[in-house]
Amino acid sequence: MTEGFADRFSWGLRTLIRATYNDVFGWGINVEPTIIAFADIEGIAPFPAQNYVEDNLFIVPGLFFEIGQSWSGTLLYQYLDGENNLLRDRDNISFSLSYSF
Repeated sequence: MTEGFADRFSWGLRTLIRATYNDVFGWGINVEPTIIAFADIEGIAPFPAQNYVEDNLFIVPGLFFEIGQSWSGTLLYQYLDGENNLLRDRDNISFSLSYSF
């Protein structure tokens, strides 16, 4: 926040883009590349529903996959930026792998 008070009007953009590819290369692997993006364009939303803080930017590209019936996994990178974003230097990457039986 730049001044500590909510604006009368605030707005931004939210998007989720996902593609699904089943049985990639005929190996029984399903892949879902995904991008989630938040861009807070103008204004500061009131607390507690503080969805918009001007100039914040969150981009999360990821890859979800399944191998057969038992294995699945996720690879995500989280990019955080913005002049007023308290998390702007906390980019991170995560990977998970699970087996179901």
